[in-house]
Order: sequence, then structure tokens, then C-alpha cells
Amino acid sequence: MDKKEPIKIWETILRTSLNFNHCRVDREDFLKEALRINCSDEVIGKAILTTPSEAEIPRYVISDIANDVINSDLMKVTGLSFAAGLPGGFAMAGTIPADLIQFFLNSIRVAQKLAYLYGWKDFFESETEISQDTLSKITLFTGVMFGAPNAEKALNTYKGIDNEDELKEVRIGFSNLEVDFSFSQSTIREHGLLQLVQYIAKWIGVKIARQSLTRSSMRIVPLIGGIVSGGFSYLSFKDMTTRLHDYLRD
Repeated sequence: MDKKEPIKIWETILRTSLNFNHCRVDREDFLKEALRINCSDEVIGKAILTTPSEAEIPRYVISDIANDVINSDLMKVTGLSFAAGLPGGFAMAGTIPADLIQFFLNSIRVAQKLAYLYGWKDFFESETEISQDTLSKITLFTGVMFGAPNAEKALNTYKGIDNEDELKEVRIGFSNLEVDFSFSQSTIREHGLLQLVQYIAKWIGVKIARQSLTRSSMRIVPLIGGIVSGGFSYLSFKDMTTRLHDYLRD
């Protein structure tokens, strides 16, 4: 496999998923819907302006809502994967199987919802354009979901950079390489974190390529292929979303 091929695989899946409007979760609309059962309008308004934590919503309430979000989307992705696992499956999205696209489309949606519950701002700066900042953020969140080495450290650094003009001393390590940065926020994002994002994007691409070979072999036997594919998606999605929830909750 070409060294750049894994990155291309992930970029194709990511951009294709984001081309679907329902892949994007509106932070304000989601928080209104998710919090309305447990919180007053005043508390919800404060959570939207700040964060659910700053609105003094109990951590156990946020955690319960996050679990409901995971379980709801888990059923959707498992059902779709069962259908796609049958011989013929879904149509192809370019060279990427459509069931793989829908799996990550739902993963990206859940990542946004969990992020908004735990204090992250809107992932999208524009309704029409997708910035490099957004692509990087989603890649890091997906890296955490997959358990990519140092993805959590990179995401912690990403969130910690919150002042455009502030100089920060940032030390990030991955593999056997230690990198020191002391730059402005924009410089760190463009040169420091970009290296980590590319490293994690490659790691995700390799992981997807290996899993895709397994999933493809499942389609050979009718019905059994659908059952195994659905089960595989269930376990993968559950594991990934739980890992992200544990990270955000801690």
C-alpha cells in the first residue's frame, strides 16, 4: 500500500460523509432537544451560551443523556449494516462501500453530540464550507474513538488552545518522536497539530483498510453475511462511542 493511500482512504470517507447534510449536528438544536426533559428553559439557554457543565447540569444527567445518544444511534448503524452485509449490499460511493460511509457518518454525528454535551463548541464555522480546522477536529475525535496512539493527547492540546494571540508552550510526543512548539494558536494548528492529524489520519486509514477486508469476506454467504456484518458494526460502534464517552467524561 502506498504511504499516502491510508490518508486518502480516510479523507475520502470523511469528506463524503460530510457532504450529507444530516451528518452535521446543529449544536443549539441538539442541546435544546437533548436537555429539554431534564432542564428548565433557563438552564438550557445558559448551556447553549456556555456549556452544560457551566450551566450546572449534574454530571450524571449529562452522562445518562450521552448513553441514550449512543444507544439510539447504535440501533440505526447496526440495522443498516445488516442490510449492507447481504450479497450486493448498498451502492458504492466512488471506491468506498456505502455501508462504510453510513457507519462513519453515524460515528461523526455521535462524536458531535457527545462533544456538545461535554463543552465543545460547534464543529462547523460555515453552513456551506468545510474548513481544515473542522476536518482536523473530526479526525482527532475519530482517532480517540479508534484508540489511535496519542489521539487523546492531541485532542487535549487542541481544546487547550483557546486564545488566538496567546503564546503557549506545547509538548507533544508520539511514537519515538518528541516535538516542542512555542507558537501562536494558528501556527500550532497549521504546523504542530497538523503533523499529528496526518499521523492519526494515516493510522485510521490503515485500520479501515484492514477492517474492510474482513467485512468484504462476510458478504460471500447470504444472510450469514448480513448477520455477521451487523454484529461486527454493533461491537465496533459500541466500542468506539464508549471509548469517546469515557474520554470526554474524564
